[in-house]
Amino acid sequence: MLKTDKRYEELAINVATHMASNWSNQNIDAEEDTLLLMARLMYMALEMPKTAVIVDALTQVTDEALAEIPEMVASDSDFMEVLVDELGLAISDIDFEKALSYKRKETTANIRSAVIKLYKNV
Repeated sequence: MLKTDKRYEELAINVATHMASNWSNQNIDAEEDTLLLMARLMYMALEMPKTAVIVDALTQVTDEALAEIPEMVASDSDFMEVLVDELGLAISDIDFEKALSYKRKETTANIRSAVIKLYKNV
């Protein structure tokens, strides 16, 4: 492989990773209001658990949802058309850890904020 081919592949992977990050930000709802509703439901269902229990439960739920993003992205025909036809890559070329790092941080912050709001209001 030529040096320019290797450089193109690295750039293409960075572009695809950025595309996956944008896709998750547009398509995955991890907003504080949604998480607050989930926290309230867990609070009622688990009979007034400690905050850590709700934070752990919500974190597990959102981590499971984030783990499904590669599969969800792969089923998006528009995304895959650009990935395969324009960039010449496969879904396995995307660095999903990097692509989802911002979403994970945002979700964690929103979980903590939602649980704090819940316990201030109960």
